[in-house]
Amino acid sequence: MQKQVISASAYSMASYATTQTLRFVGNLFLAKLLSPAAFGVVAVVNLLILAMNLLCDLGIAKVVIQRQGELSKEFLNTVWMIQIARGIIVWGLALLAALVMRILQIYEIVDKSTAYADALLPFLIVGAASAAIFNGFESTKSITQRRDLVLGRVTAMGFVAQAISLVLMVAIARKTHSPWALVVGGVASAFLQCVMSHVWLPGERNRRYFDKALAIDVIKRGRWIMVSSFVMFLGGNADVITLGGMADKVALGNYVIAFQLANVVQLLANTFSGNVVFPALAAMRRDGPEAVVRGYSKLQIGSDAFIVTAAGVFATAGGAIVRLLFDTRYAQAGTVLSCLSIGIVGIRYYVIEQQINADGNFRLTTIISAIRLVCLALGTYIGFKIGGLTGAAIAVGLSALSGWPICIWYRAKYVGFRWYVEFAALGFLIVGCGIGVLISMFINLFR
Repeated sequence: MQKQVISASAYSMASYATTQTLRFVGNLFLAKLLSPAAFGVVAVVNLLILAMNLLCDLGIAKVVIQRQGELSKEFLNTVWMIQIARGIIVWGLALLAALVMRILQIYEIVDKSTAYADALLPFLIVGAASAAIFNGFESTKSITQRRDLVLGRVTAMGFVAQAISLVLMVAIARKTHSPWALVVGGVASAFLQCVMSHVWLPGERNRRYFDKALAIDVIKRGRWIMVSSFVMFLGGNADVITLGGMADKVALGNYVIAFQLANVVQLLANTFSGNVVFPALAAMRRDGPEAVVRGYSKLQIGSDAFIVTAAGVFATAGGAIVRLLFDTRYAQAGTVLSCLSIGIVGIRYYVIEQQINADGNFRLTTIISAIRLVCLALGTYIGFKIGGLTGAAIAVGLSALSGWPICIWYRAKYVGFRWYVEFAALGFLIVGCGIGVLISMFINLFR
C-alpha cells in the first residue's frame, strides 16, 4: 500500500505541476487578450454550470472507490448509464437556467452594472453546458484507475486535454477578444477526456447495461454525497455569487483573478485529495483502524508542507506577485490575494474530511459544508458592505475556518490528536511568510 500511495502521490504532484504551469501561462496570455469584465462574466457561467453539476451529483466516483470487494462488469456498466443520464439532466437544467437569465435581463430585473446583466451570459451558459454531455459519456475506467491508485495514464490524459484546450482558448481569444474563448476551451477539454478515457485507458469498455437493484443501491449510497456536494459548492462559491450581484464587472474580474491565484493551492488539495488521500484512506480502512491511525499523520503533514507554506507566501507577497504578472487594471487583485491567504490555511483539514468520507459518514461532511456556506454567504455580504472588496475577501478567508471545530472533534475521537502535527503546520506558516517577504523584496527591487 505504501508504494502505491507514494506512486500515486508522485503522479498527482506531477499532474499538478504540469497542469498548473499550463494554466498559469495560459492565464497570462488570456489576461492580456481579454478584459477583467470577460473573466467576471465567465466566472458566473462557470458557477452556474458547476451548480447544475453538483445539484445532480450522486458521488459516483466516491461510491465506486469506497465499494468493498471486486467491481463487476454489471455494476460498472450500470454506473456508466447513471452517469450518462446525469449528464443529460445537467445539460437540460443549464438550458433552463439560461432561459431564466434571459427573461430576467429582458425585464431588467438584474442590475445593469453587474455581470448578470451581460447580454452574452445566457448564450455562454448554453455553450458551456455541452461539456456535461461529454462528462457523462466518460468511461468508468477513469474511476477504477483512481480506485486502484494507478494514475499514470489518467494523469497524462488530463494533461493532454488541458494543453490542447489552452492552445485553443488563446487562439480564439487572439482572434475575437471574446469570453467565448474561455467557454470553448472548457468544452474541448471535456470532449478530449471523454474520447481518451475510452480508447487510451486499459480495461474493458463500457457497454449498455442497466440493473435496477444496483442503480438503487448506488443512488441510495450517493444521496448524501449529492446534498453534500451541492452545499459544498455553495459554501465554496457563495462569495462569487454574492459579489456578482453587488460588485461591478471590473471589481468582480479582479476578485476572480485573485481567487484563481489562491485557488492554485485549492486545486492541488483537490487533486491530491481525490487521487491519493481518499483512495488511500479508503484502502487503509479496509485494512483496519490501526492502518488509518498510522497513515493519517503522514498524509496531514505532507499536505501541510505545501498548503500552509503557500498560505504564508501569498499573505506577504500577494501584491508583489500580482504586480509582476498583470497590468495595472488588475492592481486591486493583489490586496484581495493577501486576504484570501487566510482561507488557504483553512483548507488544510481536508484530510480529516476525506477520512470522514472514507468512513462513509457523508452526512457529517454535508453539515460541515453547510456551516461554511452560511459563514461564507453572510461574511461576504457583510464584509463587502463594511469594507468593499477587501472586506469581502477577509470575510471569505475567515469563513474557511468555520468547519474546523467538527474536524478537530472527529479527528480526536476516531483518529487521535497529535500535537506535533499542529506545531509542524505553524512552522510551515512561518517559513512561508519569510519566503513571501523575500519574494516581495526581489520583485520590488527589479520593477
